Amino acid sequence: MSGHPAHNCDMQARGFILQASYRITSGVAVVHLYGRLESGETFLVRDHQQRPHFYVAAADAAKARTLISNELVPTEQRTFSGAQVCRIDAAAPADVPGVRDRLHADGIDTYEADVRYAVSFLIERDIKGGCEIEGEAIPGSPIAWTFDDPRLTPVDVDVRPSVLSFDIETDAQATKLLAISLYGCGADEVFIVDPAARPMPEKAIACDDERSAIDAFCKRVVELDPDVLTGWNVVDFDLSVLAKIAQRVRHPFELGREPGGLRMRPARGYFGSGSASIPGRLVLDGIDLIRGAFVRFDDYSLDAVAREVLGEGKALEGSAHDRVDEIMQRYAEDLPGFALYARTDARLALEI
Repeated sequence: MSGHPAHNCDMQARGFILQASYRITSGVAVVHLYGRLESGETFLVRDHQQRPHFYVAAADAAKARTLISNELVPTEQRTFSGAQVCRIDAAAPADVPGVRDRLHADGIDTYEADVRYAVSFLIERDIKGGCEIEGEAIPGSPIAWTFDDPRLTPVDVDVRPSVLSFDIETDAQATKLLAISLYGCGADEVFIVDPAARPMPEKAIACDDERSAIDAFCKRVVELDPDVLTGWNVVDFDLSVLAKIAQRVRHPFELGREPGGLRMRPARGYFGSGSASIPGRLVLDGIDLIRGAFVRFDDYSLDAVAREVLGEGKALEGSAHDRVDEIMQRYAEDLPGFALYARTDARLALEI
């Protein structure tokens, strides 16, 4: 599949799905599956056919019809206890909670009403990541192939996602951006906000202001085209702070493979962490990956985990408070030391 034809073509290819989401197009919810083919090319599957839905026991169907206006469709599916179920379709994913809650209020149990729309699409096809795609393909850029309503079947695939780590440096209040560093996908560099236009050290790029730094970062991410963006506390700190600064300086802050801004979901519960959605890219937080693998540390800071896992810590010593003071001092007086510190943070997160 090297080289793209100038027109659409029928294709059969294998790939790995990295992100499942949806968009509302002309009032219709469309499943979007982003991933990478075994050939190395990126792909997008758009499915316009499946409607958001959940289930109730067939025995409750008559009562449910008196409570809601949604159509109930008989199915051959059953609950774990063997009871047959009916499917309830909704016009949009956002409509499901309201319908579900009306049924619950009248004592009717529901099934799979809490499963995200795009995820249910994969579950019903038994797709856990790898899939074979058959259908008409549209060549394009930056997404190499787009499939509309293809046939999908689960298969094992050999795909290694590309990963880019990044880290930001700010003032003590996290309101002023100083730098954005990147590591991975062949990159090892840092964008430094420097209105004074001082000579830059190795692997550092000067930016006149915060907006210029964010713009350079977004363009570099699109150019490197990673499947995964990662970092240490990257959701609750780096992306959250960048989003606020981008809003202040009126930058669209688009990092995806398709138009569309960053969407953030705040942390829920005492031990919860936030999540971030970028069109076509998966965001994985290093701390969440460590905790999700049930790897325990006394201290989950980047410096502590790096020293235990890699035998190497941050490029600055001292406590977190002292480190902030030294970062500001190096930013003002020692750009080579500041740049090395920033680049090291991005590298350590990816290597962990």
